[in-house]
Amino acid sequence: MKIRIIAITGVLSLAACGMTAAEIDSKVIHNYNYLGVGYGYLHNMMKLDIEGHGAVGEFSFEEQNFVLNVSGGYFWVEDVGSSDVNLWNIDASIGYVFRLMQNHVNLIPRFGGSYFGIDVDGADFDEETWSILPGVGLSFAINNRFAINGGYTYAYNFDSDDHAHLFNVGGKVALMEQVGLRVNAVFSEETGFSGITGILELHY
Repeated sequence: MKIRIIAITGVLSLAACGMTAAEIDSKVIHNYNYLGVGYGYLHNMMKLDIEGHGAVGEFSFEEQNFVLNVSGGYFWVEDVGSSDVNLWNIDASIGYVFRLMQNHVNLIPRFGGSYFGIDVDGADFDEETWSILPGVGLSFAINNRFAINGGYTYAYNFDSDDHAHLFNVGGKVALMEQVGLRVNAVFSEETGFSGITGILELHY
């Protein structure tokens, strides 16, 4: 009960700060026009206790509160014996930004899909699958330099009929007038911590 009271008090305090603070008009915070590149880490993939490291990229474009986002990544996998295993993905989504409390709070329902592949060198094995990724994101801008965010995604794989409930938490900081750094961690309801990304964004 005490934890719930503390959580509710914290949310109300953040809301009060947003209502009394100046409007967010940063070129980085709550601006969804950018190109991004960075690093991705995958943890306990496919419940096999193996890890992956790779490069990730992202393009985002906003027009009249509609946000189009396209992202992708290429990962190499560790601890899988003598074979080289590589993973790649291409994701795309469209969402709508509800800008609340003088742009301090952004709520973004979205719908997307993912094309995912696994390649095993020397084993003549490759597999590709499709998934849908409906979800919602919530971001709170503390000021024009820093924001925290969270979100939920329901992932359904058409080929295997598997589904997952994914949650993400993270933050973004404006390093320069049009350059930001965003860090996000992803958690699965079934397996817990699933990975983290750090992306450097150039806003326009």
